[in-house]
Amino acid sequence: MRLANEMSRRFSFLVLFSLLVLPLAGVPLTGWSTVLRDGQPETQTIAADPVFPRGPTVHMVNKTAAMIYWKTNTETDATVKYGNASDSLDLTVENSTLSTEHRIWIDGLTAGTTVYYQAVSDVMNSEVYHFKTEPEDGTPFKLVAMGDPQPIPGIEPEQSEVFKDIITMVQNEEPHLIIMLGDYVHDLSDTDESYNARGWGNYLNVTDRVGHYAPIYGVIGNHDTMSGEHYADGFLDAFQQYGGDSTYFSFDYAGVHFALLDSEMPEFQGRISGDQYDWLVNDLESTDKNIKFVIVHQPMFPVSAIGSSLDRNETEWNQLQNLFEEENVTVFLAGHDHVFQRVTANGVVYVTSAGAGPKLYHTQWGGDFNHYTRWNLSPEHVDLEAINVDEEVAASYALPYEGHIEIALRRHFNTSNGQPDESPLILFSEVPQEKHFSWDGGENSTNLGTFPDSNGLHTLDVYAQGSDGVWNHKYYEFTTVGGEDTETTPPPQGIDPLIIAGVIGVAAVIVVIVVYRWKLSSA
Repeated sequence: MRLANEMSRRFSFLVLFSLLVLPLAGVPLTGWSTVLRDGQPETQTIAADPVFPRGPTVHMVNKTAAMIYWKTNTETDATVKYGNASDSLDLTVENSTLSTEHRIWIDGLTAGTTVYYQAVSDVMNSEVYHFKTEPEDGTPFKLVAMGDPQPIPGIEPEQSEVFKDIITMVQNEEPHLIIMLGDYVHDLSDTDESYNARGWGNYLNVTDRVGHYAPIYGVIGNHDTMSGEHYADGFLDAFQQYGGDSTYFSFDYAGVHFALLDSEMPEFQGRISGDQYDWLVNDLESTDKNIKFVIVHQPMFPVSAIGSSLDRNETEWNQLQNLFEEENVTVFLAGHDHVFQRVTANGVVYVTSAGAGPKLYHTQWGGDFNHYTRWNLSPEHVDLEAINVDEEVAASYALPYEGHIEIALRRHFNTSNGQPDESPLILFSEVPQEKHFSWDGGENSTNLGTFPDSNGLHTLDVYAQGSDGVWNHKYYEFTTVGGEDTETTPPPQGIDPLIIAGVIGVAAVIVVIVVYRWKLSSA
């Protein structure tokens, strides 16, 4: 097997060398082409509505009212017709002010019903769409959440087929509301407004398909920002939601509280600090809802961007954890790490759902599959399911939790091997009645301690007893580096003789081809 791998490596080198050099000899490489339109790669977009460049979409739905939003290419008046059936749009709200951007509030609605509506501007009529009003408090409802569709970067930032497929699946779910977890576009430009407009336009052309039928809320991601005080302009335009010009806000829905935050503020990136933290404290202290969601782009317990998410400032990170525990936050929901992850720490459920795009992160914690999350909620329960692109339930979790105490490992400020004077991050789903740690099969200790101060493989046994009296045990292995011993660095190797021979052979072939083509041209 080792010999086969070595020969494969050498063959790959020769193929790569040939592909780079043969075109220089005039040998065409067929089958590789890029279709261009006006100097840019040709892309296809999904029309949100056959009449309007954007919308109509429904926003900020509550028990008795909702806002309908759309844009037109020219300044027009605006009318919304609505009713309780697609063929009975008996109610009308009009705005005679001419504009290209239209926001019409419709009210007098009834909780827990379906409303049909149509947007009208001059002689242009949208299709008839429908949405569900907020149910009465205590009534179960469905939320869908997903993060990081993050299109493939390029001249034309087109959304991926994975994301389009997921949006189709979500549309079939018919959720009450949708929450997006950031990174909708890819690295906005501070100077090229047309590039930014295309990026947001491609995103909205996809999401408007489901935005016709359910309100979409969102938090801003690190790829959605520009420099300076107007860092969030594109995001605020894309998400017509509570908060107005603010990138953080909260709302209640059917007896559940949602607080949406901004982890990308200038000078506070990767942090919830300053005025926003003070606002969050007041918000959580003020709500009387039993189920509370805190939602932001960057996670508390990342598995990939370790030490560069909300865990980058340990003091603020601990402060947030303490706040969530003191205020009985139910779920902390984030994106950013392109995986699905769920870990429970001292009663708070931390979920990362960032698999709505093509790029996934492969870590020892798994969860590297494209997905969205389905939440069936009420003030008394939380049912979570991660749905993959095959429409299968890939992971699930429910509250109230009826299992035994959970033990989970997360590395903190360290992405690879354990270092002396550092400790692994061990999380418990509840505060243990008792806990014990044992390094390398030694005596149990109530203190975790640090990685052993010697290089090589080390083991850690963790024991914890939950409130039900049942013990759980987890076993982990670590490789410590930087301790007392050092590893010998192998000497540098010369160039493989077979590779040299291969290069000479390819060069000889090129010479023959060039001479042959020269003779043909001279004949």
